[in-house]
Amino acid sequence: MSAPSHATDAELELLRLRARRYAQAPPAALGAGVDCLLFARGATRYALPLRVLVEVRRLERLCRVPGTRPAVLGVFHHRGAVVSAHDLSCLLGEASGSADPPWVVLVQCGDDVIGLAADELAGAHLIRDQDLRPLPVTLGDQALGEQALGDQALGDRAACFRGMTTDGTLLLQPAVLLATPAFLEAF
Repeated sequence: MSAPSHATDAELELLRLRARRYAQAPPAALGAGVDCLLFARGATRYALPLRVLVEVRRLERLCRVPGTRPAVLGVFHHRGAVVSAHDLSCLLGEASGSADPPWVVLVQCGDDVIGLAADELAGAHLIRDQDLRPLPVTLGDQALGEQALGDQALGDRAACFRGMTTDGTLLLQPAVLLATPAFLEAF
């Protein structure tokens, strides 16, 4: 199938980039699969490996932090520590879910614990290797350009995800997420 003759150079480049992304081999083997907590924020569904899940709790008494970007909803107390609550939909450049999400998913990564806002919880599920697909090109900065979150570039957001399931759920890579400049520079 050839591109329409009226396509611009930018559109042709996007088509080439999509073709290269979809032609890649599936993500590296995860063994038989990975047990994950499924949750939604806004219109996007996420899968978090259970090995990094600390707990899921109702998000109450969230304190807004002046001067932070929209991706940081605020901070809250958790077992004597102050934990930040983050909105993944803002990091992806999407419209966020509810202003006051009912849930927070606590994630352990090294010595850090962070909270990820959730509008809905879907329980624990096994995500099998054969159910993972390459990520859409539109998750990366190549397709969207250097779109800014405030004055900071989002960078390649696709690196934060291991892959996408056939139903569109994004499998998070928490260690990569916590090292992503857009995530770190949200404060």
